[in-house]
Amino acid sequence: MWSSERTTDSTVTVSDTAARTLPFESRQEVGAFIAAFEGRRVPKAQWTHEAHLALPKLLAATILVAVLSAGVARAMEIQRFDRMAAADQGDYIILLIAGAQQVLRDAGRDDLAAQVRKLFTVRQSGATLSIGMMEFETNLTHARAVDADTHAHDRSAERLDVEQALIVTLKWNGIVLPRSFMQIGAHFKPKRRR
Repeated sequence: MWSSERTTDSTVTVSDTAARTLPFESRQEVGAFIAAFEGRRVPKAQWTHEAHLALPKLLAATILVAVLSAGVARAMEIQRFDRMAAADQGDYIILLIAGAQQVLRDAGRDDLAAQVRKLFTVRQSGATLSIGMMEFETNLTHARAVDADTHAHDRSAERLDVEQALIVTLKWNGIVLPRSFMQIGAHFKPKRRR
């Protein structure tokens, strides 16, 4: 179902039967992702669109473990984000998207920064949201469900962040952000009351 190979830029790519490729930093991250997926106990015969949509949840969990183990500063928890006014949520998402482009430019990856811009500006015909925004909202919805479920079973579990939903969205589109991205929203202050 999944195959992996080492690329020339020292990343590992994983491909599924739908020919979707995910770049990973190491074989350990690949192993964690596949183990998490297989842990869902989805019978191969039931590999459906619904199961395919569950993959961002697993990737978010993998990224959470990687981010927390690296000691990176915490970002905006989803539950805190959900309590903000809609306009503040929009401001925060814009901050994250612009911040993602900036950290990529700072890392000398103008090509990836341009891909982020394109992903969040190009719309399919008749769509009101960009392709990137639709994918981000889907991933945020999945992360929100995983966060709620995890916290319901373990009140001491770390909460998932909005940044992780964007990381998953970009990773699905072949864009890997530097760790410095997790600090982009550190000083954000909501301006409105909900």
